[in-house]
Amino acid sequence: MYRLFRRRIALFLSLSLIVSLIVPVGSSAFADNEIPPVQSAAPELVTLVSQGGESLEFTDINVAGDTVEGKNDYLALYTSGATVTGSVYKDEVWVPTLHVAVSVDASGIVQNVVGPNGDPPTSWDPGTLLPIPVGGYVVVAGGTHAWDQSVFQKPLFNHNKTGDTVKLMRAGEEVTAADFLPEQPGPGPGPDPLPPELHLITQTDTTVDIPVIEIAGFVANYAADQDLSVTVNGDETAITAEGMFRTNVYLEPGPNKAEVKLFKGDGELAVQTLNIVYEPIENQDYIEVEAAPKDITIDIEGPRKKLDYVDKDVTGVPNIVAIFTRDYGNSITIPQTNVAVQVDANNRVLRVINPSINGKPPVWTGPTELEIPEGGYVLMAQDNSYAGNNIKRYLAENFKVGDMIKRSGSGTRHHERQWSYCTAHAG
Repeated sequence: MYRLFRRRIALFLSLSLIVSLIVPVGSSAFADNEIPPVQSAAPELVTLVSQGGESLEFTDINVAGDTVEGKNDYLALYTSGATVTGSVYKDEVWVPTLHVAVSVDASGIVQNVVGPNGDPPTSWDPGTLLPIPVGGYVVVAGGTHAWDQSVFQKPLFNHNKTGDTVKLMRAGEEVTAADFLPEQPGPGPGPDPLPPELHLITQTDTTVDIPVIEIAGFVANYAADQDLSVTVNGDETAITAEGMFRTNVYLEPGPNKAEVKLFKGDGELAVQTLNIVYEPIENQDYIEVEAAPKDITIDIEGPRKKLDYVDKDVTGVPNIVAIFTRDYGNSITIPQTNVAVQVDANNRVLRVINPSINGKPPVWTGPTELEIPEGGYVLMAQDNSYAGNNIKRYLAENFKVGDMIKRSGSGTRHHERQWSYCTAHAG
């Protein structure tokens, strides 16, 4: 019996030794060998450095509009080619009024500045779609803070002017828009395309004192192969590759309606109606210029624009189209960021300064000393936002060398008048 007891004790000790080798006592060995979780590196700060050396640090980069909506203060960067998730825009950024925005081309040159008329502001540019230059970027400063409380709006506006050279810096090195391009996904089926949507930039319930208004908007999620079309008061208007459309509607005194419809084939997808009131100013003279028709087989009339000044110095006057004859002088200096059209005595375009090529913003050159032809004239446009206003863009996109153009005045749109009539009746 004693031998049996010794055998059982030996068996028990052997089993205990085996178990201790397989399962370590306690948890300290497991903790020592446990792999700690990988810590994600903090994103590197990106800054905008102005021509004078002032630096602003971005709070958001290539984010959708609803991400910054409601923030107290932000500085957002939108780079060319970086699709914004959840955004209806491809190559453009919506800049609300009371915000400051700067567009910069691939060479680091400031192309446009959108925002107030000065510091302190007394008026602001309306909300606008600001194109992102190819290879460049757009910077937007906004938020709910007032002008004097914002960390970003005032310095962005004051330190970055059209024509300035600026740069992006990250971790002490200069970067470009290409450095923010997302990684290309592998092959595979993409998500179903979003349905097209009709958006209007022109606001309803608007009162004007001239007999014409530009109806502008865009089709979100637009694709050329979708058989989409837009009509304004029943007339089809051209849609750009980005889904933008613009057209003039001529008004009668009193209430007017502009009905904008979006079609897919023959099917109506959406309709919006704008209410516009035209209240003529008593004894107001109205002079306009008419560009050559885009397609004479479709329409014998070209796009028109009101002339604001005749033979007057317009230095510093924003958002105008002016006309200059030999009564002003033999020549006129066209600033680098203005657009001008030289026209001979037969109303034929001789030269365009800073034209648009294939619908793209001009490659700005100048200043240019431009002769005023004998018996002819020079049209010059200047504004504070090429993308947001159809002023410089009107001359840049609609006038080509060799075009025949028209002038008319006193509200009579279809009767061409001699220039002596127009100058006699111009404010």
